[in-house]
Amino acid sequence: MIRNNLPFMMLIGFLGLLGLMALMGGILLPFILGFAAAYLLNPLADALERIRLPRILATALISILFVGVIVAGVFYGSPIFIAQFQQLFALLSDYFGQVQAWAGMHQDFLPDPQQFFKNIQSIGNHLLYSSLSIFNLVTLILITPIVGIYLLNDWNHLVSTMNGLLPVRHAPRIRALATEVDKVLGGFVRGQIAICIFLATFYAISLYALGLQGGIAVGIVAGILSFIPYVGTALGLLLAGFLTIGQFGMMSASGASIIGVFIVGQIIEGNVLTPRIIGNRVRLHPVWILFALLLMSGLLGFLGLLLAVPAAAVIGVLVRATYHDATSQDDTK
Repeated sequence: MIRNNLPFMMLIGFLGLLGLMALMGGILLPFILGFAAAYLLNPLADALERIRLPRILATALISILFVGVIVAGVFYGSPIFIAQFQQLFALLSDYFGQVQAWAGMHQDFLPDPQQFFKNIQSIGNHLLYSSLSIFNLVTLILITPIVGIYLLNDWNHLVSTMNGLLPVRHAPRIRALATEVDKVLGGFVRGQIAICIFLATFYAISLYALGLQGGIAVGIVAGILSFIPYVGTALGLLLAGFLTIGQFGMMSASGASIIGVFIVGQIIEGNVLTPRIIGNRVRLHPVWILFALLLMSGLLGFLGLLLAVPAAAVIGVLVRATYHDATSQDDTK
């Protein structure tokens, strides 16, 4: 019966864990981020261990490189990105007014551009000061690296300890399910990060080469958000469309070229990058990912966005295993 089904019991326990996380709220954020960093960097640490580098030295080397990249990105990349996004919002505010004027008799159906961007700024300020206060930000910056370094250094020991705590009767099945979750989650997350970086670079360079003002910022936004199915491309096209209309006019050849950039990007992602980097072994349907992102963000906010894909991977594996075991039990009756 299903109540004696091990994957089903694990699924109920996992859903209970998500509920507990919801109660704990933002206090978990630095720990979740530290765990995620350790999880993603562990294969690199294992590779360094295989060439006879002690684990503590491997952890130190990875941590120095990781922190160095982040610090360099903040100090050298932030001014460029901030300038690009300031230009993007200024252009959108200006061009939105032009589009409204072009709409003529239908302009009453379009929102006032100044009020539109005031609302965006108000929402941004609310999120900044309510969800991520200065104290939370400092805590996040200080605690996350510490948690990540400790977990990365002790990862194999922690896995061995957890393995030893498994009940002997169910240990083989639990290990098999954990391996399946790791394959799905690790393959998707690491592959999706690579795809997002490629698409952000491709869109930014292509739009800049076409002379689109604010194109670098649009490309970065579209590439980063491509981990959400359809959202990155749709938002990129929308932003690029407003900028194209304002800069080149409603019926311009440049508009067709810019649309072509996003079409090419989708073709490369769907036919080259996703099959080669992620492959069919990662069984996370785009609609399931989109649903998980919307549901988890609604329940847990920013923390939910971080947990959405891992939760979708775990639930997907456990649901498939529950169904398989239930049908197997029915067949044996």
